[in-house]
Amino acid sequence: MTATHVNGVAVRTDHDTLSPIKTKDGKAVWWKQTRTLTLENGNVWYGCSHCDYVSQNINGVRPHLGAHSSKPRKPRATSTGNDTLDGLVNRLRQAEHLEKDRDHWKARAVAAEGTVRRWTAALKEMGLNLEDTP
Repeated sequence: MTATHVNGVAVRTDHDTLSPIKTKDGKAVWWKQTRTLTLENGNVWYGCSHCDYVSQNINGVRPHLGAHSSKPRKPRATSTGNDTLDGLVNRLRQAEHLEKDRDHWKARAVAAEGTVRRWTAALKEMGLNLEDTP
């Protein structure tokens, strides 16, 4: 069952939807669960073949179709990407490794800045100013 009215306007025609994707050999793909609804006022909406859900976007119905699936839905990936304890421990180890690497390069950068300051001061004492050179 699909919608018979959209925002109070009657549906004039209801048919399969031509998908924006093509098969590998270039043939058209028709979505049977996404219905193209032409309203009495000429507007085109897209509806679910299972209920009265509608969308103005041709791709708007496809995510909704999961609500009608008899298969259990897969859980969404969490921010860690893995819910197991082993996965969390591995991510923690990766973070610790990145922190050590960051700290190592930060120390090198700070040391290099100190060296540049000392060389700049020594050159100024000799009467050379690096800021004046191109």
